[in-house]
Amino acid sequence: MLGESSDFSTILEYGCRTIIRQKANANPFFLLILLLVVEVNAIAQFESGTVVVIGYSHNKIIIAADSRDTEEDGTHHDDSCKITALNDKFFFAASGRISDMTHGIIGWDAVNQAKETFSAVPKELRTAKYIADYWAQLMDNRIDIHIRPEEKATLIPRHIFLSAVFAGIGPTGNTEIATSNVEPAMNGGRMRFAYTLPNDTNMGDEMNYLVIGDGAVLFNEFFYATSKRAKREKAVTLKESKNWPWDETDTRMLIRVIQLAIHYSGNQGHLGGKIDAAQLYKGGTIRWIQRKPNCPDN
Repeated sequence: MLGESSDFSTILEYGCRTIIRQKANANPFFLLILLLVVEVNAIAQFESGTVVVIGYSHNKIIIAADSRDTEEDGTHHDDSCKITALNDKFFFAASGRISDMTHGIIGWDAVNQAKETFSAVPKELRTAKYIADYWAQLMDNRIDIHIRPEEKATLIPRHIFLSAVFAGIGPTGNTEIATSNVEPAMNGGRMRFAYTLPNDTNMGDEMNYLVIGDGAVLFNEFFYATSKRAKREKAVTLKESKNWPWDETDTRMLIRVIQLAIHYSGNQGHLGGKIDAAQLYKGGTIRWIQRKPNCPDN
């Protein structure tokens, strides 16, 4: 419950207790090649610079993300809602080839399909793993049916096409997290889509972290303070942390580190915007620490 543990040592140790894993390795240059062969009247959205970070332990789940989406013509906007609350106890976030619309027909939309999946699963079966499995099967089928042939011909087998995470409070009342990776694969000499459910999450006493998107390297650098510039920023962060509410410490840390990743990315066209962040304690409900006005809370 809220108040049982502030995990303030995360700030003091500044990442010493954390395991960082990158869950999507979609190459932005590869995605750009795909754009060059797409019809003019086809719309595709690629979050080539997305950074979503999820922290988890048996006591709570925290999540933060940037807001920039890059469109087919290279333009970007900073109002993307990359974190979706499926209800007041479950988060969803995705990175990669999240949606497609061709000739006015929506082929797939990762967020809409996540909402459909969550609504279709009975409450007693709403574990993170079950929902992630159900969602991945739905995405596989929709992508197989709707992906444009000229795009499909350029895909690399087992190169992650779409990655997602489901995290929240399961039917037993415990915190849960599960990831899904959707990938092209050869099956009987034919390119189809398949999915994997990496099983490497450990809900222990200490916070662990997942990074979805292309921000893992910078996140590691500034969370662990492995460079001179990161060490300089660490001193600033520790000073700022003295003014953070004790029960928002871990979430404020995510916000700060993502801000640094955006600032130092050297790729301002694909990573940026305001940062949305929320936290969920075991036995509680989702609480938004930062949220853009255009993004729904639930």
